[in-house]
Amino acid sequence: MITDMLMEKPFVNRATKDILARCMATEDIRVMHDATAETAYFDTKNRVLCLPIWKDMTNSMYDMLVGHEVSHALHTPTEGWQDFVGKGKGSQIRHMFLNIVEDARIERMIKDKFPGIRRDFSSAYKELHERDLFELKSRTIDLDMELIDRLNLHFKVGLFGLETIPFASDEQQYVTRMAETVTFEDVVTLAKDLYEKHQDELDEEEDENGTQSQSGDGDSDGEEQGNQGQSGDDQGESQDGSQSGSESGDGDEDGSESGEGAGDGNESGEDSGQSQDDDTDDGEGAESGEGEQQQNGDGQNSLGYDD
Repeated sequence: MITDMLMEKPFVNRATKDILARCMATEDIRVMHDATAETAYFDTKNRVLCLPIWKDMTNSMYDMLVGHEVSHALHTPTEGWQDFVGKGKGSQIRHMFLNIVEDARIERMIKDKFPGIRRDFSSAYKELHERDLFELKSRTIDLDMELIDRLNLHFKVGLFGLETIPFASDEQQYVTRMAETVTFEDVVTLAKDLYEKHQDELDEEEDENGTQSQSGDGDSDGEEQGNQGQSGDDQGESQDGSQSGSESGDGDEDGSESGEGAGDGNESGEDSGQSQDDDTDDGEGAESGEGEQQQNGDGQNSLGYDD
């Protein structure tokens, strides 16, 4: 009976996780355990790794979060992304695109460096998927879902055989490029290409909706539809739980887990540009991150694992 209880709720020694993080990072980073943190994140500037305290966290989940954030410590630079992300309108959505691409790179690199952690990643993502972190139970994963969202899901749950993520033939190049990024410069280039592709598609949708609106009979329903078309993905639901798994739009956004991040409450909608802290791991996607309403503007994107 006692054995069964231990298997269901394994004891986690947080002090050992602190030591693990410092050893893996090969530096004396500061490790925090914060019950108020909605996601895990790493502050690349101040060298602080924050781990959330969730109900029923397993050792595998802790080790995956530590491995993910430590890989940011090892591989994600403090500088080199500000020119692309910028400030003001659209900065958070660009930050989100960058985080998703960077997540794929740093998770691959930490698993290559410490092969023993591969099992923890597989187990942890399976647990998070079962908890519906990415909010997929009420959604259909098909080609109508934003490309950046599907890429995020592919590298979070698709690689572990938890879901089959579809891609059109002309989208396969982005899957390959994301799986083969080596340098941070590669990440920035791919994030920029994906963002520009997304913006082009939004412009095309607006043009089509504008044309349809003009050809209508002028009734109130037609006008309303035209206005909705101009808002782009603002009406879309987040796929991961509101935060960023992937969210999109030129209005600002990127929450991680996604709309919930380790933000400082800056309501300006601008990215402070001080740190490229974490990412969007939860399923909030491009569809939900379009306005500057998501006020995660301190530059810390959360890993977005909501429980």
